[in-house]
Amino acid sequence: MKVVSLILKMKQTKESQKLVNEVFISDDAWQESVKNFTISIFLAEVATPVKLRAQAGEQRLEEVRGMNLVTFEEKSFFLAVLELGDLQAYQLAKESVQSMLILASCSVKYYQSVQHFFQEIQAAYFDSLGPKKAKQTAEEGAALDEAAKSRHTAKSQHNTRALSSLAQDLKQEAQEAEEDYRLQRKYWRHVCRNVCYNMAYLIQPPNGLLSSYLQVNATTYSSHAQNDLFSQDLDSLLPLNFSLTNQVLLLLKGVFQKTDTLTKYLLLEETMLFFIRTCYLSFIRLYNKISLKQSYLPT
Repeated sequence: MKVVSLILKMKQTKESQKLVNEVFISDDAWQESVKNFTISIFLAEVATPVKLRAQAGEQRLEEVRGMNLVTFEEKSFFLAVLELGDLQAYQLAKESVQSMLILASCSVKYYQSVQHFFQEIQAAYFDSLGPKKAKQTAEEGAALDEAAKSRHTAKSQHNTRALSSLAQDLKQEAQEAEEDYRLQRKYWRHVCRNVCYNMAYLIQPPNGLLSSYLQVNATTYSSHAQNDLFSQDLDSLLPLNFSLTNQVLLLLKGVFQKTDTLTKYLLLEETMLFFIRTCYLSFIRLYNKISLKQSYLPT
């Protein structure tokens, strides 16, 4: 998956773009494999390795049973593990969570690379001056044609034929370029819409993996800001899943930067309103928690 992500971020020709898309991005088997891998990582129970080690203390882990990366609460999880009184179990739990976060980040970064790939497509076929360039070429051909017709003397007859031939070539070139541009836009519009539709399991509320993840962690981070903002230990400011959350937000940024022509079946009104509401409420919670903490500082 990392290799494919690197390939998607490389500069591509028209031919290689289609090849990469058909072999990886739009391949049904590949898409299903990535989807199953992502779901299995995000929804796997984080306490499983600890339970296998500490069967006797399994009842103490009852409160974190079923906790996964989407619903992960770092403080309550590690407190439950520490209550087992087994330092090795604690280290195992931390390593297990970090490993799962790395794998989840790998999956999110793959989807970031897909968005980068289609950002290049959008720049080439949906934000470019392709039709204008074709029109300009056609206008140049028409101007040369008029110049050829304006020459009537026998002395310039040879130049007139040359200008007329050049004008016809430019017109034909413009028509071919415009037709190719139209076909490419149609092809990539269909591909991008299909890929975005297949990403709905990540983004569309209420059950999207990433939408659910952000909704849970908005409260987590605001609480974290209240408790640890003024701690001397810088590491306490960063939850274990901070990097993953950052990657998720970067992925969403890439999705929302797409033109609505390409995201027609993904960014529905319900989805847009959900993310606007989530981001707004997250900011308010975070700001209020920090302001409340600052108000208790000695002046």
